[in-house]
Amino acid sequence: MVFFKHKKQDIATSRKRDTAYFFLVSFLILLFPLLPLYKENFDKEALLFLFGFFSVSVSSFSLLKSLNKFSFLRTVLLISPGIFFLAYFVPVLTDFRGLSADDIMMVLQTNIPEATGYLIGHLKFIPSIFSLFIFFLFIYLSVVQNRNKNNLISSKIVAFILLIVGAILMYGNINNPLTKPIYEAIPNIKEYRDFFYNLQNREKITSLQEETQKGIYVVIIGESQNRNRMSVYGYTHHNTTPFLSEMANNEHWFFFDNIYSCHVQTIPALTYALTQKNSYNILKLPDSYSLPEVLNKFNTYWISNQKEVAAYGEPVTEIGLKAKYSIFTNKSFIEQDPYDEVILDVLPNENDLKDTSVIFIHLMGQHDIYEDRYPKEFDKWSDAYDNSILYNDYIIRKIYEHFSSMKDFMALVYFSDHADDLRCSCHGIDVFTWPMIEIPLYAYFSDKYMESYPEKIKAAKNNLHSPFTNDMFFDTFLGILNVTDERFYVPQNDMLSLKYNHIKKDLLTGHGKYPLSWHSIMKKPTKFKNKSWLFRVNSPQKLLKLGKKYAGVELDIVFHTEANDFENSDRIIDLKMYPLSNTLEAYKKLNNKPSLWLDFKNLTDGNKSAAENRLDYLVNKTGINKNKVLVESGNYNALEYFTKRGWQTSYYLPLYDFQKMKKDEVEEKRKLTEKIASSGKVSAISFAREYYDFIKQLNLRTHISLYTWVNTTLDEFITKPENLLMFYDPAIKAFLFIESSKYDR
Repeated sequence: MVFFKHKKQDIATSRKRDTAYFFLVSFLILLFPLLPLYKENFDKEALLFLFGFFSVSVSSFSLLKSLNKFSFLRTVLLISPGIFFLAYFVPVLTDFRGLSADDIMMVLQTNIPEATGYLIGHLKFIPSIFSLFIFFLFIYLSVVQNRNKNNLISSKIVAFILLIVGAILMYGNINNPLTKPIYEAIPNIKEYRDFFYNLQNREKITSLQEETQKGIYVVIIGESQNRNRMSVYGYTHHNTTPFLSEMANNEHWFFFDNIYSCHVQTIPALTYALTQKNSYNILKLPDSYSLPEVLNKFNTYWISNQKEVAAYGEPVTEIGLKAKYSIFTNKSFIEQDPYDEVILDVLPNENDLKDTSVIFIHLMGQHDIYEDRYPKEFDKWSDAYDNSILYNDYIIRKIYEHFSSMKDFMALVYFSDHADDLRCSCHGIDVFTWPMIEIPLYAYFSDKYMESYPEKIKAAKNNLHSPFTNDMFFDTFLGILNVTDERFYVPQNDMLSLKYNHIKKDLLTGHGKYPLSWHSIMKKPTKFKNKSWLFRVNSPQKLLKLGKKYAGVELDIVFHTEANDFENSDRIIDLKMYPLSNTLEAYKKLNNKPSLWLDFKNLTDGNKSAAENRLDYLVNKTGINKNKVLVESGNYNALEYFTKRGWQTSYYLPLYDFQKMKKDEVEEKRKLTEKIASSGKVSAISFAREYYDFIKQLNLRTHISLYTWVNTTLDEFITKPENLLMFYDPAIKAFLFIESSKYDR
C-alpha cells in the first residue's frame, strides 16, 4: 500500500507520516468502542459497519483523487466517517441512552443552543473529547489530502479491493445501532414532510359551526413541567406555586389532577395535542387540521419563546405560523435563550382584541438546562427545577393579570407538552418512565363564561379527577369555545362535555405504545409485594432491618466441608465471622417470616449429601418450612439430591453472551435449558432479567417455576411499563430487588 507524497524530496517521510495517520484513525475506530470503561452497549455490528464505511470513504477518495472536479465529494468522503463516528458514539456516551430514531428527529428539529444544552447536560467529558479528537483528525486528513496531488492509496487495485471489502462490511452489518435509527426515523420524517405540505397547500376552512361567546381565550403551553413538583398539586418540599396555590381556593380556577401527556417529547406530544390526530382515531397526522386552521375565522395569535427555526423544520412552529399573527421572541442562535418574561412585552392589548380572539402562548418553561430558565432573583433553592417552577408560576400570574383586566376575558387554559423524570432530568420514549407523562392541566373561567355555559362548568367539576391525555386537548379546547362542528369536534374527548366518557383502561400514551392502566397498577407497589424479594442479604443486621418489607430474601451461602457448616457469603471468607446460623437466628425475629432464596455458590457432587444434611438441620432448628426455601445452583445434577428430599430447587441460568454466539450455539443452549427443566432434577429456573425473552421462548413444562433478579430497586423497576408484563407472568414467582443499607458487605 503506497501513500501520497508531499514533495519529491520528502517521499519517504511523507509516506511514513500518512501511513501513520491512516492506521492511527483505523486503530482508534476499532479500539475505542471496545473499551468497557464508560458504557456496556457498544455494538459489534455498528463497529464493523463503521469500519466498512471508513474503508469505503478512504478508497473512494483515492479512486476519485485524479479528478479535480470531485474535490468537494472527496472532502465529504473523508469527513463523513468522522460525522458517523460522532453520530453514534456521542449519544452512546450520554448518561442514559444511545442513538435512537427519536434522537434523529431531535437533531433535525433542534438548533445549536438546544443541542449544546443537551450535550452539556448529558455528555461525559473524557470520552467526548476523545470522540472530537478523532473527528478533527478526519478533517485534518481531508485538508491535507485535498492540498496534495497524489492519492491516499496510490494503488487503484488496493483501493478497489478496500472498496469492495468495506461495502460488504456495511451491507452485512446494516441492521446496527448506527443505521437502524435512521431507517426507523424515515417514516416520521416523511409524515412530518407531508404534514408541512398539507399545512401550506390545503384549502382554508371557510365555514365553522360554532356558538362561541365573544371574548378573549388564552392557551398557555408549558414545557417539561412535572405536576409532582408543583405545590398546587401537593408538593410540600418547596412552595413552588404560590400564585396557583392561592388560586386553588378560587371557584373560577379548576386544577385537573389526573392528566398525562400522550408522548414524552415536545414534537410528538404537541402535533397531537394541537391537531385532530390523537391515539384514539384513525386519522393520519398529515390529514389532520390544527387548531389555528380550524379557528381562522377568529383573531388568532401565536406567541412563542421557543425557537422558530430548526435544522429540518419544526412542526409546532408550522402550526403556529397558521395563526393570523405570530410572534417569536426567541431569536437566540448561540447565546442563552431569553427568559419567558420576554413574552409579556408582546402580549396583545385590549385595543387589539376587539373581536373574538384566541391567543396561544408557548413557553420555554422547564426546558433543560433548568438553571437557564429563570433570572437570579428566582434562584431561591438549591434545586434548579423547583426554581424554574417558581418562575413559571410568576409568569402565569403576569399573563393572567394582563388579560384579567380586560372586560371580555373569558378563559385561560394551561397544559404542559410533557414532563421530565427528575431522577435523570430527562425525557425520551426509549427511556420512558411514568413521571415523564405526569403533567399539569388547569383552567380559569370568568363569571360571564360560567354563566353562559353552566353545563360545561358542571362537566369540568365532574372531571377534575378523571384521566385524560393531552392529545384530546384539541377537542377540549373546541368545546371551551363551543365549536360543535362534527368535522372536527368529538364531545367524548372533551373534558368540558357531559359526554366525556374515558376511563383509564381506555387511554394510551407514547402514541399508543403504553396503556395508561399500567400506570395505575404500577403506582401501587403493594400489589407486587408477594413477588418482591430482597437481593443479597449477607448479614443478620440487614435481614432484621429490611427483611420485614419483602415477601422473601436471598442469601448467598457457601459450604465448608471440613467444618460441615454454611457461611452466609458469596465466597469463602470467614465461617466464624459470617455463619449462616446467625442469619437464621435473626430470621426468627421477623414476624412476616419471608421465604428464603439460598444461592448455593459451591454445590458439588462431592459435598451435596453433607450440605443437604446440614441445611436440613439449620432449617428445622429455625422452624422454617422447607416449602418456603429455594435452593439455587448452576449444578443441576447435584441439585437433584435436594429435589428428591423435598426442597424447592432452581437451576441458575448462566450469563450467556448471546450477542457473541452463532445461531446454532444459541439453539444448543436453548435445548440444554429445556432438557434440564424437563429432567425432574430441578423445580425452577432462575435468571437475570435480561434473559426473560430467551426464557419465554423455551418449551417449558407448566410445573417449572421462574425466579429472576433485577439490578435495580422496586420503585425504579415499576416505572418501566414493559416490566408490568413480567410482573403479571404467573410463571414468575419472585423478583429480587436491590435495597442498600449500611449493613451491606
